[in-house]
Amino acid sequence: MKTPVMKHPLRLFTILMAVVLLGTACKKDKKSGFPRTVSIEYKVSSNSGLSTADITFTNESGGLTDVDNASLPFSRTISKTLNEAQAIGLNGSKLVAGHLKLEIIVDGKSVVAQDFTQSPVISAIVQHTFY
Repeated sequence: MKTPVMKHPLRLFTILMAVVLLGTACKKDKKSGFPRTVSIEYKVSSNSGLSTADITFTNESGGLTDVDNASLPFSRTISKTLNEAQAIGLNGSKLVAGHLKLEIIVDGKSVVAQDFTQSPVISAIVQHTFY
């Protein structure tokens, strides 16, 4: 179910952070050239007992998809056609302390994976830029 961003202040903060991070480069792809189609898998898990999290990820059209109270571990695979350089992002948050691992896999290869442990709430974001 999609939820307006303003009802979740933590989600607003993480989306604003996503915009900032998406403006910076992380890793460059070895494979370049456009257009091309890639398979993107988004994964979110926890080793601290969290059973759900609010997740936002870049979808096929370049917009954001929200999954509220997604069961963990979470995995979603999309196919995306790249016509130019662009960035994708993955966000996970929960209004409690805990641990989240976020990972983006492109064409079967992990391009970014990061663990986050925060208190009193957890808000995590990773991004990848295609060149």
